[in-house]
Amino acid sequence: REHKAEVSSLEERIKNLETKLSEKEVAGAELETELERVKASLQNALDASMTRTSEALELKEKIKQLEQKLEDFHDISSKSTSDSQQSVQRLEKKLEDAQAVRDELADQIALVAKERKEAVEAP
Repeated sequence: REHKAEVSSLEERIKNLETKLSEKEVAGAELETELERVKASLQNALDASMTRTSEALELKEKIKQLEQKLEDFHDISSKSTSDSQQSVQRLEKKLEDAQAVRDELADQIALVAKERKEAVEAP
């Protein structure tokens, strides 16, 4: 009888251990599933971060290109302004020259008119 009770006790312990083992296997499977979820979340976060980093680098490059275009525009604008100022100065000089020629021609016309008048009035 003691032997039977001992066997029964051992069987009960085995059953308890099997239950615990089964529970641990279930818990292990749940833990593994949760770890897979965490891993997937981390991978998604990493992918998103890499995408944002890539987008940030692309934006940085675009900003650099825009800054260069702006600088080029300022250079062209400055050169254009300088060229325009030089053109205005050349035109002003031509105008002064033309006015001087006009004044000289007016003087010559007046002189010729005076000479003709004197010639007509002369006996």
